[in-house]
Amino acid sequence: MAKQTAPTVCILVLLFITVFAQVIVGGKYNNDCPGIPFIPIYLCGAFFTFVALCICGSCNLPCLSVTTTFFICWYIAGNAVIYSYYEPDYSYCNKTLYLFAFWSTNMTNVLLFMLLCCCHGEDEAENNIDVQV
Repeated sequence: MAKQTAPTVCILVLLFITVFAQVIVGGKYNNDCPGIPFIPIYLCGAFFTFVALCICGSCNLPCLSVTTTFFICWYIAGNAVIYSYYEPDYSYCNKTLYLFAFWSTNMTNVLLFMLLCCCHGEDEAENNIDVQV
């Protein structure tokens, strides 16, 4: 496993803070979105799947594969629901809950993109070192 660089660690910390805030808001407003009940469930589930992904990352490959697949499916489902109801009727869903879900999902998208770019850059740098040696 490659040594983690400072940008990668910072992105992972920001991602953890984001999903931690999501579980807090999702839990607080759990019953405040009867029109779109998946939103608070998605926010809470994002935290638990992220934690499971971090734990299984140190386990074994089958555990990591199953958890990663579930995380990707959960993430896509959450994005689909949140973006498909953009600017919902706030009488059916708490405005704070929806806007937090929307903007924290946007932030997660950016952080995951940055993480992929950092990991790709680390792999490229590691491959260049291997070739030069």
